[in-house]
Amino acid sequence: MRACSRTVFGAFVGLWMACVQAQTVRPGLWEVTTKFPDHPELERVRAEAVQRFKELPLEARRVIQEAMRERGVHTDDGMTSRVCISREMAERAELPVRSEAGCTSVIAGRTAKTMKVKFTCVDPPSSGEGVVTFQGPERYTMRLVTENGIDGQRQPFVIEAAGRWLSAECGGLKPLSTLPTGK
Repeated sequence: MRACSRTVFGAFVGLWMACVQAQTVRPGLWEVTTKFPDHPELERVRAEAVQRFKELPLEARRVIQEAMRERGVHTDDGMTSRVCISREMAERAELPVRSEAGCTSVIAGRTAKTMKVKFTCVDPPSSGEGVVTFQGPERYTMRLVTENGIDGQRQPFVIEAAGRWLSAECGGLKPLSTLPTGK
């Protein structure tokens, strides 16, 4: 379940960043809050992981946090992440994508305020589609419905997210790398 949720979350973040590419967004620091409304057990797993992280020695926590920042992600609670979008990325519409190995995403359609997305991952096997709704250049919501191979069975899984722009400056957080969106 943990490997599956990690892959689903990684695919989700990759999809979020791919979706933002086609819309006008502000460069700077963004906060993304993720929820799994149909799976309260993930909240329990997340809370356990956060507690284990807090119990690590200070130096170990610092190393992990720095490694995450180097990859362009900051998180305090496992469900709220911060990512940096550089001005150059926003101007070129080449915004960052973080994707797990073996996952591809594609923009399946768009309107002025919405975008349909699809993704597929091979290990563990999962796929899904969703809709991102933009509320201007500083906010969006997303609902992604996936099917995941858990213990050899395909199971539906819903991910909801909300993104909001925080500031023009990213502080010490580096932008994620730019990658193709799988179009």
